[in-house]
Amino acid sequence: MKDKKKSMEWLVIFIILIVMFAVAGTYAFLNIKDYYAGTFNVEIRSKGVDIFTFEKSHDVSINLTEYNFSQGWGHDVVGETDINPTLETTNAKSKICYKLDMVLPDEQVFQYTNGNNPELVLDILYSTDGNNYSPIIANMDITATTGTIPIPVINDSDNYKHVIETTKDKKKKQYYKARVTFKFHANVDQSINNNKDFYSSLNANVIEC
Repeated sequence: MKDKKKSMEWLVIFIILIVMFAVAGTYAFLNIKDYYAGTFNVEIRSKGVDIFTFEKSHDVSINLTEYNFSQGWGHDVVGETDINPTLETTNAKSKICYKLDMVLPDEQVFQYTNGNNPELVLDILYSTDGNNYSPIIANMDITATTGTIPIPVINDSDNYKHVIETTKDKKKKQYYKARVTFKFHANVDQSINNNKDFYSSLNANVIEC
């Protein structure tokens, strides 16, 4: 009889614990607001889930040596990086806004050697499928540019609010590529830029829509 009573007590305790966990779990689900994790941002909202990430490759790196300026051997030197915003949702639809910036060194790295002809140019490209890219910025002279360059929306040079939208269970992905090119000028002494290193990055941040 005693063992039976003790078994009943443990059963009651077990049932109470199950009920407590169920209530706590339900409360936690209904009160989730925003949660950020991952490489950049993973956002979770109540009544559904939005997963928004920025997939980013290595930063731009240009490293010059005397071989880059040798007559008959000299050539352009190119550094590239890309960033791919990706959005998934379990909601009926979702919309995220973000800004893009090309971040350059705080001090000028290269010097002009051929009048006003650029030593360093920037191209920003955009694609909806990762294969066919269109220019947002083309052949922009950044030889003397420092700091941050905001990147506009394609075909809308005055708008810097990028938007990505999708519907339930459909992954949406956008593709951006930044290309920085050090230009080789034949028959021009560019040795002033010898043994210089240039680094830059394409960054993204979520903003209010």
